Amino acid sequence: MKKFITGIPMLPEESLHKVRYETEKGETLLESDIETRFPTMLMIYSSVEKGEEIEIVVIKTEHTNTENNYKAFLSELEEIRQKKSFEYKITEIQTTLSETPEKQYELLEKIVENLKNEDEVYSDITYGAKPTPIVIMMAMNYAYEYLKNTDVRAMIYGSYNHETGKTAAYDVSSLFYMNSLMNKISGGNHENPIEVMKAIINL
Repeated sequence: MKKFITGIPMLPEESLHKVRYETEKGETLLESDIETRFPTMLMIYSSVEKGEEIEIVVIKTEHTNTENNYKAFLSELEEIRQKKSFEYKITEIQTTLSETPEKQYELLEKIVENLKNEDEVYSDITYGAKPTPIVIMMAMNYAYEYLKNTDVRAMIYGSYNHETGKTAAYDVSSLFYMNSLMNKISGGNHENPIEVMKAIINL
């Protein structure tokens, strides 16, 4: 099953704007004519097929703005569902603003509980508390290393310049794969591991 992991923004509602995100040339996963406040919608719109069932793991941080933004998220998701004719299940993960080791471990555990063998995993690290993308990447690493036939498809990030209105959506999956590669070569007897990593990346 396709699984999408995303955080709900804590920004004031008036700071979230429906925009058409610009993408790098040839970026098929994120290239879309839709306008959205949530970059996750770009991945869903481009990758989900008619009649498919997906799961969206939503991280909701305790904050006064979260619930209204979540309602906006659900509204946009329903609009896309009607256009694309797919079904979805939402799993909500509640978390706190406190950045203790206990909180971070609990968040990791809750995300991992929703990842299974044979899944295709997509994540959006645009919104949420700053440490949360690290936890998401750890969960994706768990799926990549320990689950059977589970494919980490994408990790994305969307930016919006509030002064100029300029937007951009990026596939930053390379960060995940560089981290995974660094872990794999760390056990070897390499005088210059970074050069080994560069050589592998440039193959």
